Amino acid sequence: MPRAITAATVVASVLASGAMGPADRVRTARAPRPAAEAGYTRQAFDEEFNDATHIDVAGDALPGFNWYACRKWSPGSSNVSVQVSNGRLMLSGGPLYSGCQAGNPAEFVGHEFSGGAYFEAAIAFDPATVKADDRQWPSWWSMSREHFMNAGDEWTRQAPDFKHFIEYDFFEYDVWRFAGSHAYGAAIHDWFGRWNGTRFQEANNAGVGSKYENFVVSTAADFRKVHRFGALWVPATDTRSGYAQAYFDDKPTSARVDWTNLESDAIPPPGAAPWTFGVMDRHHLVIILSTSTNAPLIVDWVRVWQTPTKSPA
Repeated sequence: MPRAITAATVVASVLASGAMGPADRVRTARAPRPAAEAGYTRQAFDEEFNDATHIDVAGDALPGFNWYACRKWSPGSSNVSVQVSNGRLMLSGGPLYSGCQAGNPAEFVGHEFSGGAYFEAAIAFDPATVKADDRQWPSWWSMSREHFMNAGDEWTRQAPDFKHFIEYDFFEYDVWRFAGSHAYGAAIHDWFGRWNGTRFQEANNAGVGSKYENFVVSTAADFRKVHRFGALWVPATDTRSGYAQAYFDDKPTSARVDWTNLESDAIPPPGAAPWTFGVMDRHHLVIILSTSTNAPLIVDWVRVWQTPTKSPA
């Protein structure tokens, strides 16, 4: 019997393609090429899903887990269902975070990543299970810990409720309705401003001339088979631009954004400014796996590579 943990209902089905046999699985301690070329040769995070003991679906937010169904950040996490079998995670019904908010006063538990990294996950799903009216969809992404914790995401020299933070989406199956079933989205969002009850503003669509586009990665892939979705983050320095680059099966895609150092006296809004997206270099990323109830996400492994010497927090 497969070993399962569930916070609501155990997902009893698996993807019906039969296309995820042992040949799809790759285990290695060697940094993948995009990571090695950027100098990221230290494996900072390695989740192989050999069992379910690294997943906190109870919502206790205790230290020592790799993944959290974090109620503080997503009340809907109570619907998360996970099943671990044969070294793979099957997720449905909501997000799993690499960290969570715990305690009073609030503290962060789990894993976060700063100073640049190469993120990679081996993922499969059945596009036929994704519905047009889903509120969530198969995805592998990240968000500023500073924003989740509501501490450190304030824009300097602005009102305390004026925020500035980053969302880096490594893979989202959210563009199929206009780009086709073999495409996926890979995007980076520079969020800022005041919460209006629905959302913050974002440089990408705030009418301020951002160079950003909602990147679509076109492939000929069968997503029912395991593929590697990667994302490279190289911070800016005083002499070199920073950038974010999406990778698919170890190959660079068209989804790349560059920026300069974020100036300490930068004035909003971002968008046309060359430092747009540079706030990521000042923040810590929490990585997230998510999908809807009806579209199970199969995850073989998740790995993060960074420099041999850990960047200061």
